[in-house]
Amino acid sequence: MKLKTIFIEWLPIGVTVSFLAVMAYGLVQQTIRLSVNSEPAQIANDVASVLSQGVEPS
Repeated sequence: MKLKTIFIEWLPIGVTVSFLAVMAYGLVQQTIRLSVNSEPAQIANDVASVLSQGVEPS
């Protein structure tokens, strides 16, 4: 009976800690993913800007 009481008392803490860990992982993953996408997007914007000014592609 004591083990069941301990489990019931610690379950919300375990769920909360797990949820926070998953959220932190997701936040870091998204930050890394977005920063990886920014360089190719910047290059594409620079090329589009140059081409829109009438420069012939080489």
